[in-house]
Amino acid sequence: MYAQENLTSVAVFAGTFDPIHIGHTALANYLLTEDFGFDELWFVPAMQNPLKAHHSLLDFDARCRLIQATIKGDTRFRCCPIEETLPAPYYTIHTILALQKQYPDHRFTLLVGADNWACFDKWYRWEALLDLLPVVVYPRHGFGFDASLSSKVVYAIDAPFIEVSSTKIREALLAGRDLRYWLPRPELFEEVKKHMLPKVSI
Repeated sequence: MYAQENLTSVAVFAGTFDPIHIGHTALANYLLTEDFGFDELWFVPAMQNPLKAHHSLLDFDARCRLIQATIKGDTRFRCCPIEETLPAPYYTIHTILALQKQYPDHRFTLLVGADNWACFDKWYRWEALLDLLPVVVYPRHGFGFDASLSSKVVYAIDAPFIEVSSTKIREALLAGRDLRYWLPRPELFEEVKKHMLPKVSI
């Protein structure tokens, strides 16, 4: 759909990934196997979402390491920690401009959840962002899709929706419950515990 001659077509999956879970990887796998024209999908962990008040419980390096361990051996996926090179505040348009500058032989498409699409007009320079690259919106529970902001945006209506969240994983861990099978690689659960538990009062 978005393939362009001589350019690698990359889906940009930006998010906190605190931690990465099976919902993230199921969606990523779907988008690469369906007719969206993507050659690769890059997980782009956020340093800090400007629209979220809380900071991640897992630090940036730990989240990157967990993503890298999750996708190890699959060349279709990549962890791109570009936001660690950028100054705050970490607006999506700055991230995309940095990607386009650093990788001129790639054509990027931004992935956005329907929850974020519902408030997309609150994003910093959202109209300029829509001019920079295509956008694919994926379903989120409780949110529909309104195409009125842009007729060029594609809604991935059949993308998998898995009732799993990083928040529930963190809450369970802090309560002493084991949700390791919500991670794409359950063996990484101990790594999550190691990085997260010292930062909170149990």
